[in-house]
Amino acid sequence: MNSQKLYSLKPYLLLLAIPLFIIAFLGGGLYLSAQGVDNAFYQISPAVAIIPALIWALLFASGPFATRLQQVLTGMGNQTLLAMCMIYIFAGAFGVVTQAVGCIDDLIHFIMSLLPAQALLPSLFILSASIGFAMGSSMGVVAAVTPIGIGLANATGVDIPLVLGIVIGGAMFGDNLSMISDTTLAATQTQKAKVRQKFILNAPIALVAASLYLIMLSTFQPATVAVPSLNYHAIKLIPYLAVIIFALAGMNVFLVLGLGTLVAGIIGIIEPSDYTLIQFSQDIYRGFASMNEIMVLSLLLGGLVGLIQSQGGFAPILNSLDKINTEKKHTRTYIALSIALVISLVTAAVANNVISILIIGTIVEKMAKKSGLSPARSATLLSIFSCAAQGLLPHGAQVLLASRLSQVSPLAVISHVGYCYILAGVGVIYILIRSRTKY
Repeated sequence: MNSQKLYSLKPYLLLLAIPLFIIAFLGGGLYLSAQGVDNAFYQISPAVAIIPALIWALLFASGPFATRLQQVLTGMGNQTLLAMCMIYIFAGAFGVVTQAVGCIDDLIHFIMSLLPAQALLPSLFILSASIGFAMGSSMGVVAAVTPIGIGLANATGVDIPLVLGIVIGGAMFGDNLSMISDTTLAATQTQKAKVRQKFILNAPIALVAASLYLIMLSTFQPATVAVPSLNYHAIKLIPYLAVIIFALAGMNVFLVLGLGTLVAGIIGIIEPSDYTLIQFSQDIYRGFASMNEIMVLSLLLGGLVGLIQSQGGFAPILNSLDKINTEKKHTRTYIALSIALVISLVTAAVANNVISILIIGTIVEKMAKKSGLSPARSATLLSIFSCAAQGLLPHGAQVLLASRLSQVSPLAVISHVGYCYILAGVGVIYILIRSRTKY
């Protein structure tokens, strides 16, 4: 009887591994911060904080240990996860090389000489959102634009967490609305929807949220530091211009960051300075090494999620959705709100909105079909609320990357991702107003 009870509790015990990791990571940082320790959230590495959670899940998983370990390794080998890790190291190389060559300082001086103070923050969001929409990669946006945001913050006195929140918000705008993002493709494929129809439904919600956010940003008045209008070298703007142009052209994120790094290195070598090809190669590796921690964390988190999924740990959530679907017919509003809530919770659990859509997509498609929600509508709901949740996760890849690049606490970052809060609010209002109609 006890073994049967334990077996029935297994999915819940496995799911506890996720909050255990969050408590170990954030709880440790909060405790050390209360003790007055500097850089409290970096005293305990998140790559180490996740180990107790992984051990917990392995203990409560069933089957031979070799099988459980294989499930962990399969989770680590997820294609989306590996692509994310590749973006980490490309972003690290791009950031270190452009900093070593001096590109970032010249870019900041150029931007500040070009734009009025009140336009800096809205322009940063528009830049991030435009690149995200064209590139279809929120991680690529965070990697490319975060150094710009940090430089602007240092030059104007704006809080760094605020500019990080702006960049992440723009990145999630693009991830949600782009017709080539993994999120859009996962949502439309699982719901059997057409990308164009999803875009037509999605665009008004995303644009209303963006407009409200831009109005809010325009109220900030940075205390700008005077910068001479010619205090920059135009040639050192080329790497960032190249990245922006390549991204807006829809080029693959790896090519965008790789070519940007190459252009920066070439400029550093041909400029009258002591920057050499050997130093260029060393800076590339330094960039790779700077991302070791976040890459190890992502792999271990992917392994943890893979183990939980293989062991049926998400069964309680999926069963709840299935129960809603098989019970009496609910209103479209109820179904739409249920989809929004569950995709947000699953995204929070797995820290990857694409994987969360793939986990619950099949059941959501059945629910939408039964309740009369169009495939494009259910795909839009999955995309909007998974992106809103993803941008607000302290253990999400976007926040962790921005935190790593800036040495700012993830908790400080998520409190400033205003666009994602507004997007979620506009999404709920949209459901309440429009769910009576089919399209």
